[in-house]
Amino acid sequence: MKKLFVLPLICFVILLCGCADYREIDKGYLVTSIGISNQENTTSIFVEALSSSDVISKEITRVVLTETGKNLKEAYKNLQASLVKPLYLEQLGAVFLENTDITPLSEIKQLKLDVYVVKTNSAKALFEGETISGVLGYDVISLIKTQQKNTQNQLYKIQNKNQTLPTVDFLNGKMVLSWAKENDK
Repeated sequence: MKKLFVLPLICFVILLCGCADYREIDKGYLVTSIGISNQENTTSIFVEALSSSDVISKEITRVVLTETGKNLKEAYKNLQASLVKPLYLEQLGAVFLENTDITPLSEIKQLKLDVYVVKTNSAKALFEGETISGVLGYDVISLIKTQQKNTQNQLYKIQNKNQTLPTVDFLNGKMVLSWAKENDK
């Protein structure tokens, strides 16, 4: 009789086992960079992500996703609603700000603190341009680390402080990093 009681109990315990918050990385977009642009009461968000294919023979591809809204929160919500796969922000390397300051970044709850934040004159041009490795976020981090004059450009170092951010733009087909002079702060 005890064996008949124990067998269903063991089956029930096995069914209870599992992974909490389990995510398969090939079932979502791995975000490498985000661009935020404010233009006349409209906020545009540009997301560069790596996406694996459901077909084994195909490689991982770079995709640029865009959406707009009245503010960053609405644009981000609209972007998420338009996607078939979720956004994974664990690999986010850089955030590009055009005509905005750092305060809207607090609206993205999953944003990690070691993200590099830079200014740009055209987020759209950056996300449409070709970079060395083909991954904008990582190329900008490389560029900053090789030309770094100032270590105060990571999100956790610049929150709630008046810091000068580097500027990244495409000039003559090349990505160019510039730092504001001390007088320009």
